[in-house]
Amino acid sequence: MIKKVVFILLTLNLIMFTLESCCTEQHGKITGLAGSQISPIQSSSFEFDEDLLCYVVNGPFSWGFSGDAQLVSSANTSQYAAYATQPCGIESWVNDFDSTSFKVFFTDEFSYQQNTIRDSTNIYFLIDSWSEQDLRHIISFLNLSFDSTFISRSEFDTNHVYTLHFEGFTTDSIALADSVKIRFDFN
Repeated sequence: MIKKVVFILLTLNLIMFTLESCCTEQHGKITGLAGSQISPIQSSSFEFDEDLLCYVVNGPFSWGFSGDAQLVSSANTSQYAAYATQPCGIESWVNDFDSTSFKVFFTDEFSYQQNTIRDSTNIYFLIDSWSEQDLRHIISFLNLSFDSTFISRSEFDTNHVYTLHFEGFTTDSIALADSVKIRFDFN
């Protein structure tokens, strides 16, 4: 009788272990940009000018992008894959932002350390940036920071609306692009 009970318990335990270990592996993937937002840094502020359809910035700011991310499943290669009914959890990201491909530029010239920066010149190396990927919440985020050093070294025409562009790729060559209109007001 004890042998039967032990056999049944071991069999049930093996079945439960098999079903719990069968799953599909989940990976996050950046498929584009979901949106962007301008935010003030430190004591600066900004407003949105409804007439000019642009942000009016008076100091350091950041431009943050949320990646459009999705879950990508790959079949578990175990012998029990046919019974896979639940996700294993997010294992990793299959791609990332490729910072070596980033281009950040204004469509009009401005002055930086008394040097003219022509329109469409990549200024990515003049600003700070960071990115983050959260496996738990499937969030991918990129931030470009136009800090006080950049602002203090730059001269912009305060009567002009500039278009700031971002272009780049993910590590698997998905194109990313966005733009925002900004007027600088340092008075």
